[in-house]
Amino acid sequence: MQRARGFTLIELMVVLLIIGLAIGMVNFNLGGSEERKVRQEIDRYYQLLRFADESAALQGDLIGLLFSSQFDGQYSGQTEPTVTIAWFRYRAGTWVPAEAPFTELTLPEGLALELRLDEEPVDISKEAETPQVIFSGSGEISNFEMRLSYQDVPIGYIAIDVTGDLVQADSYEP
Repeated sequence: MQRARGFTLIELMVVLLIIGLAIGMVNFNLGGSEERKVRQEIDRYYQLLRFADESAALQGDLIGLLFSSQFDGQYSGQTEPTVTIAWFRYRAGTWVPAEAPFTELTLPEGLALELRLDEEPVDISKEAETPQVIFSGSGEISNFEMRLSYQDVPIGYIAIDVTGDLVQADSYEP
């Protein structure tokens, strides 16, 4: 008697299940990688802000953040403004660009920033002459909020809480 060649239905179903799980795992690892990178960038901003706070307190110094927004859409095809954050130190009566690690930051494409000082929105597209956020040597920090959204979805929040400490959250109420 000759045995039939081929696979049983159970064997085929197991193979299809394994292939489906493998595709799902690859999709899970690759999917949302842009959002994950943006969240990591927000975490990096938070760590830099904490370092600025500690650095200003240890050195008895003033460290300032100047937020600006530029739009070049007419020529570059850019649909959103480019937001930059520049770091400054107060030296001899004037604000001068800070040295490393406080280098100018440019927000990733798709990441929008809303800055609030004393709970009031700040128009960062208008050129400011002095930093909007200041870390003082006495440990005080300007009362500010950074509301960050990625593709119009709230994704990060960095602010000063009622005790004067820096806090970070994954989202905020618009």
